[in-house]
Amino acid sequence: MNSRSRGGCVDCKRSKVKCDEARPSCGTCARRRLVCHGYANVKDKLKKAKRPSSPRPRSPTAQDRRTSSVLADVEQNAASSPSPTSPGISTEPENTSHSQYGDAEHAESSQLVLSSNQGSLTALSTLNDMFSLVPLKTVSRIPPGMIHPADEATVEVYFNRHPHELTIGPEFVDEMNANVLMVLQSNPRAISDCLFAVGRIYVADTGIDSVPVLDRKARILANLRAMNESESDLEQIVVMLLGLCALELIDMKTAGRDMTIPVLIQNAALLIQHHISTGREVTLLAKYFIRALARQDMIISLTHFRRPSISTTVWLDEHSRQTADRFMGYTATLMPLLAELCVLAEDVRGAVRTSFVGELGLIAEFSDSPLPQGASLSQRAAHLAARIAAWQPTAPRGLSFRSSRKFLSQAYCYRTAALLYLHRLFHLPHTSLEADDKALELAHNVLLYTTGPIEELRMSLWPVFICACEFSSEDDRSAVLEVFDAILKYRRTATALRTKNFCVEKVWKARDEGREWNWMELVKQYPGELMPI
Repeated sequence: MNSRSRGGCVDCKRSKVKCDEARPSCGTCARRRLVCHGYANVKDKLKKAKRPSSPRPRSPTAQDRRTSSVLADVEQNAASSPSPTSPGISTEPENTSHSQYGDAEHAESSQLVLSSNQGSLTALSTLNDMFSLVPLKTVSRIPPGMIHPADEATVEVYFNRHPHELTIGPEFVDEMNANVLMVLQSNPRAISDCLFAVGRIYVADTGIDSVPVLDRKARILANLRAMNESESDLEQIVVMLLGLCALELIDMKTAGRDMTIPVLIQNAALLIQHHISTGREVTLLAKYFIRALARQDMIISLTHFRRPSISTTVWLDEHSRQTADRFMGYTATLMPLLAELCVLAEDVRGAVRTSFVGELGLIAEFSDSPLPQGASLSQRAAHLAARIAAWQPTAPRGLSFRSSRKFLSQAYCYRTAALLYLHRLFHLPHTSLEADDKALELAHNVLLYTTGPIEELRMSLWPVFICACEFSSEDDRSAVLEVFDAILKYRRTATALRTKNFCVEKVWKARDEGREWNWMELVKQYPGELMPI
């Protein structure tokens, strides 16, 4: 057996294998499909043994100790904070000199993030308590030396906040963090900028200046322009684009008209299409992150009556058909039908704009007969409605009752909302009393699938909005407002808040005042205000 090297990484020494000593993470761990945890800091041990009488105040050792202290205090305060509803506390950053890396941009981040002011620590812990998060279980998930020490505290906020709040449930948190760490290892500097920016948005809610987010956003865009087109780069590109989308999702200060998520997704679709057209493979890791973009793309396409930018054939493989997704749940196999619904909606709205109203006709009863070539819009709609109604989610074996209930409720909620959406494409409000009664019945069926625990409703924003627009009675509206509030409690995003406001202030208000209240028309009057993702 090859002798072990003295300068090997922590994992190779523990496993008693020869390390190739590549930095920041060794190739031996990568070949063994392990996450490398870096190298022991020998210099720190030597300096500690010599005990210098006048150590340099900005040495790497001092910076590392300060970072560890911040993380430890955040962990302690998050576990012992007395009130989960305490308001955020503004903090003043401490002025510090350039960091050990000599990077002025990182030095600025260090001034804002690693303040020794106790108020900063209280702000971080208060923010975690406000959203009822799990306290930190470890000091750090990030292998030592992988990213700049000044960024570690804020990047840890990403790992402890973002997956907890945005995924469908806690069972996906470790999976998402592990996959993000894999991409982080391939390009620590570029990916850490994304994680820092997202973590910084959460910290900014406490009153800390958010200027560094704009700086990191500019650096992310610069990194995207400089990326090559290899298979590993596709994973990094998708993660960086997801990071830019996440910044707009969670930043409550972003105005609807300023959101660029649709543009980011279209750019991602072009890059993915070019990658595939050159004969290169889309890795499983890349598909994992593409699914998150594809779900957002599908909801935006349904909202704006256009074809999806990202084809389901890119990411829908046998694995995603048989397993629950962190955002889609069991609805992955429903997405091709929703893509057809987007295409039909685009054609229907185009027919309405060109006054080919006679082309629409009426939707026939659900039928399983094959669709003839050159079928009319009404025939296409009837055929699609039959397939959506017959669709059933694929539930993996061995799941607990609670997990299965959560995923199945979401799946049937989306299926019923898709049928309601299709119904309203051809039967506009007030065209007939029977059509309105049918729409209300479908809306009640959507709401029926939201009667489970409120923490399981976080990914049901689109179907809840579709059904909420049909309600005129105070009792129905009160019930659906409770669902909106539950979603906002467990997945507080700017898009969720604006979706609720769009329903209340635009749709319901117009209906009560006797004006046009069809959301399909109002979304054109208020561009950028509705994005139920």
